[in-house]
Amino acid sequence: MAADVNQVAQHILSRNENWYFDQCGEIGGETTYELFRDVVAEHVGVQREQVALVGSTIYGFSMSPKGEKTFSAFHDESDLDLVIVSETLFRSVWNELVEAYHRGYRWVMTRHADEIFRKFALLVNDGNYKTNVLRKRVKLLDGISKQVYLRTGSSRPLKYRIYESQEAAVAYHASGLAKIKRKLENDS
Repeated sequence: MAADVNQVAQHILSRNENWYFDQCGEIGGETTYELFRDVVAEHVGVQREQVALVGSTIYGFSMSPKGEKTFSAFHDESDLDLVIVSETLFRSVWNELVEAYHRGYRWVMTRHADEIFRKFALLVNDGNYKTNVLRKRVKLLDGISKQVYLRTGSSRPLKYRIYESQEAAVAYHASGLAKIKRKLENDS
């Protein structure tokens, strides 16, 4: 079972087709998934191949293993789940989280321990990052949203996961696919 979900996860992360850009019709016809990836890559200083969208933008429905979200259609409240694979960026964010923790922001360990254990960092701009280093990082990531809007026309909120490696990204997504597979097998 592990080999097939790993292969599917790898395929999802490396595919050049994307339902949101190719078929959804929400944004202009000249805007492509490749342009989206180029905008993000340029903004954070990585290669296009290190950027991917996952989730409901891929097929038009959710691949989340979480209860009612599984196979739910892309909808008005859907965000864009962005994967950035960069050991350098991951290490930088990890160091910033550690620095914040040592400066007295103990909540960062509670909030980020689970994801860091799985070799990714999920940053959202919810106003909780009170240290200069983390505010600066969130500002950089929010700059992606602005560039994406200006250059592609997509105003969907972005949710960022920064992975240490391609292997970590594949492992995370393969784990979710394995949960869906078990759920489907148990339901049949």
